[in-house]
Amino acid sequence: QEAELERTVDPRKRLDILKRLTQVYRDRDVNPQRAIELYREILELSPGDVQASRALTSLYERAGDHQQVSDLLREQYERSRSPTEHAAILKRLAELWHHDLELPDQAIWACETLLERSPADREALVRLQQLLEEQGRYAELLRALQRELDQAGNKDAKLKILRRMARVAELQLGDEDQAASIWSELLGLLPGNLEVIDKVVSLYDASARY
Repeated sequence: QEAELERTVDPRKRLDILKRLTQVYRDRDVNPQRAIELYREILELSPGDVQASRALTSLYERAGDHQQVSDLLREQYERSRSPTEHAAILKRLAELWHHDLELPDQAIWACETLLERSPADREALVRLQQLLEEQGRYAELLRALQRELDQAGNKDAKLKILRRMARVAELQLGDEDQAASIWSELLGLLPGNLEVIDKVVSLYDASARY
């Protein structure tokens, strides 16, 4: 079939041969570099071939070529009209950009886009918070924590989030007013708690509001 491919010029016939050849390489699991070349030509002849794009993505993943995987996933994202597929691709891109390619801005975009469509997406929210903290973008981290707080379903979860928000406001942002406001919210959940009362008093005193 390789010889037949060499002799064939007509694009439609080449496409048919290419698809048969890639099936052979895939079934035998040999010569992945040649398989990559064949799939790339399929996509040149038929850019919307989803099966070829996914197969090529898989080959690049196995080869550890993260940039090519990223490029193909972006193309698949742009071409797809399925919300479910969009979400799956964005999750893979967020992971890839965060850890493999170390592109935090792109990873943050992927998480934000996921959360616009599905505000309760826990995985995206946790990754977004991690990225923002790693990048020292503490004001945005505080807003991301507020998102989590808005969705928290029980008191213990709210207490944990509020304590973290208070630390970020006080220690990373140096915003004593905001920290005092957050501790006051904590006090509403823990009325009479001496630790929380002391913290509220000290912060209001420091900001000359007590």
